[in-house]
Amino acid sequence: MRTNYVLIDYENVQPEVLSALDAQHFKVVVFVGASQNKLSFDTADALQKMGGRAEYVKIAGNGANALDFHIAFY
Repeated sequence: MRTNYVLIDYENVQPEVLSALDAQHFKVVVFVGASQNKLSFDTADALQKMGGRAEYVKIAGNGANALDFHIAFY
């Protein structure tokens, strides 16, 4: 089976609906900036329901485009 990876830059995009990614072939990685401390309940709930197909990556560095560079080299 194929695996489609969806990389989300949570500094720039806060998805409201993740139901389109419910299929088993999606793996979702949400990148969170160092200064971000909150996710919406709906986002956290949807990602937790995906189990091992979803993960959070919190970066430690600050600076212009720090999260973008982290995603580019993930």
